Amino acid sequence: MVDLKATEGQDIQTLQKSKEYFEKKCEQLSTQYKKVLNQLQEEQAMNRSLLNNQQHWQSAVQRLEEDKQKQEKELKDTQEQLRDILFHLEAQNKLSSENTGLDAKELEDGQISVGASSTPQSRRRSRRKK
Repeated sequence: MVDLKATEGQDIQTLQKSKEYFEKKCEQLSTQYKKVLNQLQEEQAMNRSLLNNQQHWQSAVQRLEEDKQKQEKELKDTQEQLRDILFHLEAQNKLSSENTGLDAKELEDGQISVGASSTPQSRRRSRRKK
């Protein structure tokens, strides 16, 4: 009987030590779980922020590209207008400097026609025998 009580006492002590060990282990794992969960939430927040920034920059780039295309079109239109104005001024200067004897009414009613550009025809080369 004494042996039985002694072994029961040892079993109880062993079980208490095991219980303490597992409680400590459970606490450590719980702390580690909370830490990992916080890191996950931080990374998810960072991911959302990065996605928002990416969308913002993509829309900004798209807007800038559209503005660039619009400015290029406006520049082309302005260059064409400038070319037309210069042509008009050159024609006006030429007519006034030539003093053609035409009155203003005749100049207003006049028409200018521009013919098709002529392309030089290719010349055939004759081969000389040596």
